[in-house]
Amino acid sequence: MREFADPTSQTLMFEAEGCDDYTKVVNDGNSGGSYRQEWYADGQLDVYRPLHNLQGWNQKSTGPGNLVQIAAGFYDAWAVASDGKVWAQPIAGAPNTWTRVTNAPVLTSISVGKEYVWGLNGTTVYSTKIPYGWSYWASTGWTPRTGSMVQLSAGTTEVWGVNASGQVFRRSANGTGDWTQVAGTMDKVFAGDEFVWGIQGSNIYYTRSSSISWTAVTNPNNLTNLAVGSEEVWGSNATGQVYRRSVSGIGGWDAVSAPTGVLSSLAVGEGYAWGLVGGTPSSRRLEGFQGSTALPPLIPRVVAGNGQISVNWTAVTGATGYHVKRATSSGGGYTTIASNVLPIANTLNYTDAAVTSGTTYYYVISA
Repeated sequence: MREFADPTSQTLMFEAEGCDDYTKVVNDGNSGGSYRQEWYADGQLDVYRPLHNLQGWNQKSTGPGNLVQIAAGFYDAWAVASDGKVWAQPIAGAPNTWTRVTNAPVLTSISVGKEYVWGLNGTTVYSTKIPYGWSYWASTGWTPRTGSMVQLSAGTTEVWGVNASGQVFRRSANGTGDWTQVAGTMDKVFAGDEFVWGIQGSNIYYTRSSSISWTAVTNPNNLTNLAVGSEEVWGSNATGQVYRRSVSGIGGWDAVSAPTGVLSSLAVGEGYAWGLVGGTPSSRRLEGFQGSTALPPLIPRVVAGNGQISVNWTAVTGATGYHVKRATSSGGGYTTIASNVLPIANTLNYTDAAVTSGTTYYYVISA
């Protein structure tokens, strides 16, 4: 497991290493009051995602010399030139050579997901499939799609779009089915793995794709463009400044060094961020995480007993006491059940004996 601390609220969250699942405890309802420990999927708990460590920006080949928009996916960086031609190269930028995607239609913008690429020519929508684990040169033919959109964003499993009236729609990234309208109006939407972000005027919002409820976040840096990755959302403003924050919306905006000049396009893919300044692309590596602490794999965070649940956690530097909060639904309605809990024999633990058979409990620890 890994332990993450939200720097704003100092809330501790826990993530299972390598599987993006989290722990819950369920009372079996047996007469003896026994419990079982289960895993539940990402999307059922608001977990703070730590920010990546960053390498410096590396200027890349200008390719045809007239690139106007860039996009980044799991395997490749894609770009659209001013003449509507589409180009691509491996997302790591090695080899640093742009290759023309000859089967692509003329496009004015492009967005890259995990296995599908979507594009616009004006308001006409197209998509193509990249076979899993392959690259842009293996893309299949492009298919015109229904709908009239002015902006698109392809995520892992869905593509989101905005029409000329600001209405928001989504559909399966593989092109099956049709567009379904989503509550709210936006100027632009930006889809990731689990979270979707949007801009309306000078306001920024985000929501989980699994349960639509737009939440406003502050925009003190006047960001006008966003790029959403698996763990982070990046933004740029009209003066070329770049900021980022956890894609889950927890925490605040952190400044990031930008390539020299004003960014006209920004993209975050798997392990790399790409930017475009005056037709010249640059990329930088995202590797590892800031402030993550490995926990001993054989020490569980939650231990279920006969009619009670024991919650364990590790210390945060500078904390003088801890508060234990509990809810019966994920992500909200937490009630403090213990305050100023102190370590006993260098162990941080709280035993919750006020539990009811057949009830699922969710816990949050804050310092």
